[in-house]
Amino acid sequence: MRAFLVGGLMAALTLFPVAVAAQDTETLRRELEQMRTQFDRMKEDYQKAIDSMTERLRRLEQQAVQPAPPPLSAPTGPLTTSPAARQPSLMELAQPRQPFVRRLSTLLAVAISPSAP
Repeated sequence: MRAFLVGGLMAALTLFPVAVAAQDTETLRRELEQMRTQFDRMKEDYQKAIDSMTERLRRLEQQAVQPAPPPLSAPTGPLTTSPAARQPSLMELAQPRQPFVRRLSTLLAVAISPSAP
């Protein structure tokens, strides 16, 4: 009986690593399949992003290639300045000018007068 017990124990200990290894093998196979699936999904997402960016680049390049409208024709003669656009000289700037003054009565009359209906 003792020999039978020792033999059974030896057989159990010998088969235990095989059962654990088989269980680990299946687990590893499932994990490997999950990783492959995740990798394929990620690869598809990156491919979509690359395709989208390529399309945007193609559209921008087409816009740049389209001919620009012709520039407005510039006057060919010498540029002349009108009297209104002329810069005042330093002497004109240095001369004192009359300040703009309104009479107080005019301002009050406008402020106090009733507006027309």
